[in-house]
Amino acid sequence: MTDYAGTIDSILSRLKADGYRSWDNYDFWGSRTGISLRRNKNVFTMPILGAAYLLDVVFPMVARIGKKESISMETLPHLMRSMKVYRRLSGSDKYEHDRRQLLEYMVSHLGASEHGKGVGHQFGWYTTTMIPAYTPCVTLSSYLVDYLLDEGADEHADTLRQIGEFVFQDLHLTHNPDGSCKVSYTPLDSRWVVNANSYAYRIMDRLGRHFSRADYTAISEKLLVYVLNNQEEDGGWFYFEKGSVPKKENFIDCFHTAFVLENLMDTDAAAGSRLALALDRGMEYFSGTFVKSNGAVRPFAKSHLPVRIRADIRASAEAMNCLALASLRKPEYREMAVRVCSNVMGTMYDGAGGFFFRDYGFYLSRMNYARWGAVPMLNALCALAEA
Repeated sequence: MTDYAGTIDSILSRLKADGYRSWDNYDFWGSRTGISLRRNKNVFTMPILGAAYLLDVVFPMVARIGKKESISMETLPHLMRSMKVYRRLSGSDKYEHDRRQLLEYMVSHLGASEHGKGVGHQFGWYTTTMIPAYTPCVTLSSYLVDYLLDEGADEHADTLRQIGEFVFQDLHLTHNPDGSCKVSYTPLDSRWVVNANSYAYRIMDRLGRHFSRADYTAISEKLLVYVLNNQEEDGGWFYFEKGSVPKKENFIDCFHTAFVLENLMDTDAAAGSRLALALDRGMEYFSGTFVKSNGAVRPFAKSHLPVRIRADIRASAEAMNCLALASLRKPEYREMAVRVCSNVMGTMYDGAGGFFFRDYGFYLSRMNYARWGAVPMLNALCALAEA
């Protein structure tokens, strides 16, 4: 049986020793060189792109020359939550001072939009357009909303209102003929990402109820219809809305599917309702497609990548978290979450509070990335400890 408090403490202690700063698997691809390579893909640059990818995998510190470790905004709500869970499990308040400081840091580093604020990555990134560092993302902002509502919303009402207005007014919004609507990932792009809309639904639903905002609630209901309408017959969800990108660029993977399911689980689903049926079908697909009998996790169901990935710490962490949360509705999923946990601790834990990044089959990347590995595992361990 996993010593949850002890393992959580080991991970937090290592992160604390590093000032909660970490390398990131996006360090190179968020750099000027990495962005240029991805932006200008063609037959002549593909060999260079492939060589750069291999360099980042096999010689990661060479690819990070000139870079510095940084605090990931995405990690902070999960870090702060894990500190509270650790206190409940152990009775120790050793991380309480850090938790308060991290919250102050996060609120002071929110990215501004036209009508509000939100949480953005600490690095720039490229989709179909350049997204500068700290540009608010609907996905990351949801984590802070969850934390602040659980922390005590009255004290943080202004921040919650700013995030609500960012989602409500500043994301690109399209109303569909089927009565649904969809929003963009950030104010700067116009891609239709299904899991991003599940996060927008979660934010609008929770803040609509909290602030008694009927306009938020109305949008949340249409966003929910969009997410449910994009579920495949087998229960899965593609990353992009089908037909919005070339078929070869779309994919179904473990951790983005888990995000959709986790966001839908936050809402009470009456037995027999469309939402309850979607959750049941989604969890059957998820557990049957991604989780092996020994607890190993398949990162992809339908991949767009030319490289086969045998194991990915983010996929394993999100599978464990999703199963632990699902066990609150159906207890049989807890045993599956425990198996995933045992597999991760036996194959991807470095024994010192860190986790290996990926197993490519031909090479095991031992880099410990806080955003991709250590903190998602913290989050999953907390969910399993409290399930």
